Amino acid sequence: SGMKSYVVTSKKIESTDEIIFTNENLTDLISRLKKQEGKDIWICGGASIVNQLLGLNLIDEFYISIIPTILGSGIRLFEEHNKEIKLELINTRNYNGIVDLQYKCRKSTD
Repeated sequence: SGMKSYVVTSKKIESTDEIIFTNENLTDLISRLKKQEGKDIWICGGASIVNQLLGLNLIDEFYISIIPTILGSGIRLFEEHNKEIKLELINTRNYNGIVDLQYKCRKSTD
């Protein structure tokens, strides 16, 4: 509550005051959001979105939800990348059998 969430999708879904559905180019969207007043940018999306943002080095924190369903197959969340990204766990939350993990990127010492 009180935060705007952006869901990048190709589907036509009506937005609300706090949840914005968009198919805007990620680089353009993030550039536009960074120019607006406010602190954090929250973007919800699947593997394609995550991997595009990783490639652009635009993720400061990861919120990963573990939902108790074994799919058997599916789309990997992370593609292979040229660099290792070290994370630090900063919060966990458990509700309705779901576990939310919040990580921030650790500063590289390289």
